[in-house]
Amino acid sequence: MADTQTRKTREKKMCVLIQIVRRNAQMEEPEYRALLIAVTGKARTRQMNCMEMGKVLDRLAEMGFPSEAKLAFERVGKDRRAMLSKIDAQLRAQGRPRTYLDSMVKQICKVDALEFCTPEMLNKLIAALAYDAQRHQQ
Repeated sequence: MADTQTRKTREKKMCVLIQIVRRNAQMEEPEYRALLIAVTGKARTRQMNCMEMGKVLDRLAEMGFPSEAKLAFERVGKDRRAMLSKIDAQLRAQGRPRTYLDSMVKQICKVDALEFCTPEMLNKLIAALAYDAQRHQQ
């Protein structure tokens, strides 16, 4: 029951985030619906799961409209940017949304946000993503 509540809350937050990015991008309704259908095959965010909403956010970021997840990478110190670039490349190679990274940060590093990760924690994330890629490759 608690897991369902957490999932519903996460989906609601992502739905709100998509709407914020949409408003900031000044995207018209038909253009927005076409984007949703092209990315997920669904016309409404309420019909999507977290993974699909993450793909929508990633597509919006590719179009030049950054989400909060994208901005989190920019708030990290310069000494860790190379590691973050590697993490970002691993996520893109596996087709994972940045929200997947957020959950990994909380589970593996036991911190609330990517900004709080030390270089050692980032190395753990890189190793976990590499292991995950290897596991799904087989």
